[in-house]
Amino acid sequence: MIAIAAGRAETLTFRRAKLYLVSGVLIAGNVLAPVMLHQIGSTGRVLLPIYFFSLVAGLRYGWRCGLITALVSPLLSFWLTAMPARPIIGWVIVKSIMLGVVGGLAAGKLKNLTLTALVAVVTTQMVAGLMGNFADIVVGYPGLALQILMAPVVARLSLDES
Repeated sequence: MIAIAAGRAETLTFRRAKLYLVSGVLIAGNVLAPVMLHQIGSTGRVLLPIYFFSLVAGLRYGWRCGLITALVSPLLSFWLTAMPARPIIGWVIVKSIMLGVVGGLAAGKLKNLTLTALVAVVTTQMVAGLMGNFADIVVGYPGLALQILMAPVVARLSLDES
C-alpha cells in the first residue's frame, strides 16, 4: 500500500497477500465499469473505463499492483463479457500495463499524483502512437482527461490509512 509519510511512498510487494486482495478489488472495478458504461451507447469507448483502475492501482499501491491489475483485468473482462473485442485486446493489455506500471514507478519518484497521472497517460499514449494506435486520442480523449484528473482523486481517498 502506498502510505504517504514524510513525503515517501511505500508499495505493496509480491510477498504480501494484501497485494492480491487489493488487486482483486481493482480488477473488479476494471471489469464492472466497462460493463456498466457500455450500456449507455458508446460511453465506454469515450471514457476508457477498462484502464482507470489500472492507473489507480499504480498510483495508490505501486507498480506491482498496477501490473497485476492491468494484466488480469482485460483478460478476465474478455473471458466474462467478450470485451474488449478480440482484435483490440492486445492493445488494451499493452496500454493498461503501461498505465499501471508507469503510474506506479512515477508515483515513487514524483510527489504530485496529478502530475504522475499525466506522465503515465502521456507516456502510454506516446508509446501507443509510435506503434500506430491513436484510437484513445481520437475517440477517448475525454477518458484520458478523466484518468489524469480523477485517478489521483480516487488514489488519494485513503492514502493516510495504513
